[in-house]
Amino acid sequence: RLAAVHEVYTRASRIAGREEPAPWSPELLVEEAERELANALEEARPSLHDSDLEAAIGAVVELAPVVDRFFQEVLVMTEDEALRRNRLRLLRDLKDTVGGALGDLSQIPL
Repeated sequence: RLAAVHEVYTRASRIAGREEPAPWSPELLVEEAERELANALEEARPSLHDSDLEAAIGAVVELAPVVDRFFQEVLVMTEDEALRRNRLRLLRDLKDTVGGALGDLSQIPL
């Protein structure tokens, strides 16, 4: 389970990089896989803000296949600047939300 949690965080962290924290726009989610990620993140958010560590880990484990699909099907670094920035912001939100619940997982070597 830790490997799946670690992968969700580090993949989002590496791609989002230094993108400023800003809200992503639902109307700019044009690919099914990015809409699925946004919906899954919103559904997971209550468990990630809960003080129950096991629930937070479980929520991130459930996000793992959705994140994997996103990276397989969505070109984050598209030439369309508005879509690119929105996708980076979505990934930044994912990173910040998971990191806020579980800490900076990139510091854990696997």
